[in-house]
Amino acid sequence: MRTPPLLLAVLLMGTALFGACQTLAPAPSSTDRPVATYDGGTITYEALHAAWNRQHTGTAVADTTQELLTFLDQYLNYRLKVHEARQVGYDAQPAVQQEIRDYVQERARPAFLEAHVTAPLLDTLYQRQQQEVRTRHILIRVDENAPPEDTLAAYNQIHALRDSVQAGSDFAALARTASDDPSVQQRGQRGFEGDLGYLSAGQLVDSYEDAMYRHPVDAPPAVVRSPFGYHLIDVLDRQSRMPRTRIAYLHIRPDDDTPAAREAARARIDSLAAALPPDSTAFAEAARLYSDDARTAENGGELGWLSIQQYVPAPFRNAVRALDTDGAISEVVVLDTGFYLIQRRAAEPLPSFEEAEPELRTQLENMPRTEERRQTLVDTLRAARSVTVDTAAVRTALGAEWTDRASSMLQTTPDSTVLAAVQPPASSAAGMQSPDTLRHEGLHRYLRSHTDLRTASVGEAVDHWIDDTVLNQAAIAWAASQPDLRQEIELFTDGLLVFELMQDSVWTAPDDVAPEATPAALAPDRYEQAYVQRLRDRHAAELYPQRLREQRASTP
Repeated sequence: MRTPPLLLAVLLMGTALFGACQTLAPAPSSTDRPVATYDGGTITYEALHAAWNRQHTGTAVADTTQELLTFLDQYLNYRLKVHEARQVGYDAQPAVQQEIRDYVQERARPAFLEAHVTAPLLDTLYQRQQQEVRTRHILIRVDENAPPEDTLAAYNQIHALRDSVQAGSDFAALARTASDDPSVQQRGQRGFEGDLGYLSAGQLVDSYEDAMYRHPVDAPPAVVRSPFGYHLIDVLDRQSRMPRTRIAYLHIRPDDDTPAAREAARARIDSLAAALPPDSTAFAEAARLYSDDARTAENGGELGWLSIQQYVPAPFRNAVRALDTDGAISEVVVLDTGFYLIQRRAAEPLPSFEEAEPELRTQLENMPRTEERRQTLVDTLRAARSVTVDTAAVRTALGAEWTDRASSMLQTTPDSTVLAAVQPPASSAAGMQSPDTLRHEGLHRYLRSHTDLRTASVGEAVDHWIDDTVLNQAAIAWAASQPDLRQEIELFTDGLLVFELMQDSVWTAPDDVAPEATPAALAPDRYEQAYVQRLRDRHAAELYPQRLREQRASTP
């Protein structure tokens, strides 16, 4: 009888939490004599206390001597059930082994991908976000799937532009005339004359981001391919990340574009700067009276929080960066749009990794690099496992060509025909539970559970199937080397074995039990007590309460 998942979960809450795997328990020593024994093993005080902690995580139950004695009695019963189940051979039953494999795969695969894909990307993203980089670029657009002649023409054009820059041509002027990025013409916006301002990791396509963090400041511009085309990237500056800062400003705008008007505007702001103390009240009042930005003037110049996501010209941002205390006022900032005084009102410290992690994970969900790294991992695993596909066998077994729709496979009768071979690497870890041959029946099961692949070609479906198989095998082997995950799997295994044992031996009446001792004649708890007592007698179980008291008394 197979175990309903919900029922198994309920059982595990009551039993598997007791299940410290015997192989993980420390060997007894002269100072840690077993507090219980049976013919299949021992229970040490340390192992008992570890099981107690698992059972009572998040609760306020104190591990007093009397509580531990009661728990020892229950824990011994549990270990005896696990021992009996293995003695009888439940762990060798195909259905039980399959359920364990399914659980291992369910737990191992996401943990494996977390360790080999997500965690390194999170770390790189966080470390990069401790810096912000100012770049400018020229874009020559070409579609990723463009004809080769179009791609070559774009490639030649971007390299000609690079040669011009290296020969002394003005980058900004070339960007205005040659770049396919429309923002190059938008004065005052990010991208004007190719200048993207300060940006950080997670804001750009992967190839551009990699280049801007790898390329030295002031080195000759680099050519980079992205989904948009070819970029000529010039790295202008790299600084530590500026904290999110709340600012106010006072803006003096020249009456017109003449030198005289700008000179007059500059004189006005210089006089205001000389008169302003580093006081938010005085600055707010000056902004209300004199700022030419009506939108912010009425709020005392308040602009709000400036973060890396918001674009301001580099001189403005660097002036904010220089303000190291609340209330501090900047030097005069000169821009095409006029003259500015900036006051820092507040600043937030940069988040720790733990604080930033939720947002970092959200960013990664929307970034192609996550899937790219996963596919690179799978490709590496496939190469290490020497995957070979018998295309002739695929055609014969499926009655379909490599380019036919995968849905046609569901019309065939699954059998044990070998379609692919996956060889273990020379350094293969012991305990890999997946087969080394992939069969027609396995592909059939895979396609039934992956309905999204039915519109794909046979070749694509077979590749997905092999990718998932190799990934699952690697995850299962890796899980065996992870103590916490290995213990979790062993606890699940013990709990499942106990469930199967109790299902057959206690919760339904065994054939060799006298009628007066059946569950119908006895209360369920009394019947289980009788069964446990038989296990204690059969396996020579012994409790040593005095040893527990002594070790409890000597434990801080």
